[in-house]
Amino acid sequence: MAATIREIADAVVAKIAADWQPTGNDTVERVYLPGVEDIKELTGRRVQVWFEDYGQADIASRAQDRNNFVVVVDVYEKCDEQGEPSVAWVDERVDWVSSIWVLLNAARNPPLFPAPLNDVIPASSSRVGSYDPDLLREENLFASRIAITYERDE
Repeated sequence: MAATIREIADAVVAKIAADWQPTGNDTVERVYLPGVEDIKELTGRRVQVWFEDYGQADIASRAQDRNNFVVVVDVYEKCDEQGEPSVAWVDERVDWVSSIWVLLNAARNPPLFPAPLNDVIPASSSRVGSYDPDLLREENLFASRIAITYERDE
């Protein structure tokens, strides 16, 4: 299962990169130590993908288990505006995070990922945190987290 969770996280990175096509200082990468080390030095949008946990969720059949894999997508972007970030600036980032959530939960348009992960589906327990108001207020940092539970019969 450890290999599967890494493969799913890498597929999430590839899917975001293909849809978003980051340029300049924007990045999307799989990490083991999520977060921003120095907020003052942050430029561009940083998207970090990591995995939270995995395990058996149910029995799929006599031969297979239904396994869950939780992948987390953190989004960080520093606002360069003086004073508090404008509503329009925050709205644009909230909308972008929402579009990524939709992209990564597109269960109605299978397969979500290419083979050999073409049997991975998102579970209904996925969640998105719009943004962290404390970081926005104190550091002018937009920070949002998407946690998606994927399922696969193995």
